[in-house]
Amino acid sequence: MDRAPLSRTKFGAPALPRWFWPVAFLAAAWVAIWLFVTRDAMLDDSLIHLRYAVNLQRLHFVTYDGIHHTFGTSSPLYVSVLALGYQVWHSVFVPKMCSVVGYLALLGLSVALYLRVRHQQVAGALALLFLPVVLCPMAIRWLTDGMETSLVCASVVLLAFLTFAAAKSPWRMSGGLLMFLMGFYVTTLRIELASLCAFTALTIFLARRHRGDGPLLRTAMQAMPVLVGSVAALLLMRWIFGNFLPDTALAKASGTPGLAAFFLFFHVSGSAALLGVGSFILLVVTAVFAWRHTQVEDGNGRLAFLAANLNLPFILLLSSIRGQAIQAVRYVLWAMFFGIVWNLLTMAASGARERWMPAEKTAVYGTAILFLVLLPLDIWFGGHTMLGHAQAFDQMRDESLDRLAGHTMLADDIGFIGYFSQANVCDMNGLINGRKFAALSQVQRLQSCADQHPDAIFLTVPRISMMGRYIPHLTEEWIACERVDFFNVRTSDRHYLLIRKVDAERLCPRNTTLRMPISDIPQVAAAGVF
Repeated sequence: MDRAPLSRTKFGAPALPRWFWPVAFLAAAWVAIWLFVTRDAMLDDSLIHLRYAVNLQRLHFVTYDGIHHTFGTSSPLYVSVLALGYQVWHSVFVPKMCSVVGYLALLGLSVALYLRVRHQQVAGALALLFLPVVLCPMAIRWLTDGMETSLVCASVVLLAFLTFAAAKSPWRMSGGLLMFLMGFYVTTLRIELASLCAFTALTIFLARRHRGDGPLLRTAMQAMPVLVGSVAALLLMRWIFGNFLPDTALAKASGTPGLAAFFLFFHVSGSAALLGVGSFILLVVTAVFAWRHTQVEDGNGRLAFLAANLNLPFILLLSSIRGQAIQAVRYVLWAMFFGIVWNLLTMAASGARERWMPAEKTAVYGTAILFLVLLPLDIWFGGHTMLGHAQAFDQMRDESLDRLAGHTMLADDIGFIGYFSQANVCDMNGLINGRKFAALSQVQRLQSCADQHPDAIFLTVPRISMMGRYIPHLTEEWIACERVDFFNVRTSDRHYLLIRKVDAERLCPRNTTLRMPISDIPQVAAAGVF
């Protein structure tokens, strides 16, 4: 496939293609429409962060219940950002706005990536294919849901740019300081990004050794700032919280090594349609072509490429060793994005060529066709999920759940119910009740929550059936006075709010007329555990 040489502006930069601005306008309209239609779509967990943030802003320490110090957030920096945002705007939509800002930053960086590499035909084509991955509805669903995911992904893409510059450019003190700050910043944004900082330092070191930048010790010192910044962040969190890892990491780890993390990775990637599958395909394709480019380099150059692409395998391996659950694609997106950006920059460094190789044409066109096949599925499932999230959010926001404020509640999905009710939540998943509680087994957590004699229960049908073993006379003394559906790609997790019959008039939401005996809840009686 022949290509005409790129025309250039008077400043020497390649001129933008004629289709660029019309396509940019259509993409902006696409994003604006989706953001407007799904403006109420938020992830349940986002309001866990917001409750932490409100308490931090009010009490000046990290706590969910306003009493106990906890490390129940995987993103201390994001909680701080939400606290600042809430101080300016007292709204439940602060997490949504923060995630939208992060998403727009990611889109801007993705366009910058295309402009940076488009002079190299294959890299430019693959960078162009990266844009639908971050523009698809599933991307909007996962990157504007009120969580820190979009800020993490945008920060990692920026770090990939800075890492490539640090690896290829002469070392400067200002650059070292910037990498130190980036290491500190991304580690406080997500704890597991400390591993990214370690691989980033290794990548810079190996790339500089390939360039022959002076003695070994000096090269190592020049590569260290990003890792030193990350270590400083870890030490700060250890000083504040008493631990390096949050309670959530402990609660979600079974401690039993296995290969489940690898299977879960493919499951969550497939469930995310174009976002998940597209990111993985681009990571593999760009890695293959970037590796071909490194074949002309020495051993250090190839090792630098490998170090930049080890983030995803390392995270999956570590999760397998710890028995850590990978519950959604948002936990692995950043690792794929870093590899994609590094690989495209590596390909672009080889310079423009007049002719495509046959394998390159096959890979690019095959990827484009696959994306076209995935897009309708992505639109359907992404739209369905976001509208379902918005429905659950609106329902719980508009109910008088504040009747439960100060009462003890047993729950599993605690975000919406915990924020809107301001109840004292005993979390069956062990995310917010302290490190000792997180270390308990699920059976021990169930018994502990039951021993607190809850005034309300908010659980799915399977969990309600389980609680029949721990709370005496559950079917006789309790009723369901609200039901809420939490939509996923393929399922709708129906939750019921249970209240004792004697407290129903006082604690049930005022605007609901549901008074369903527990024995009438579908599937509960069939479970046969009462």
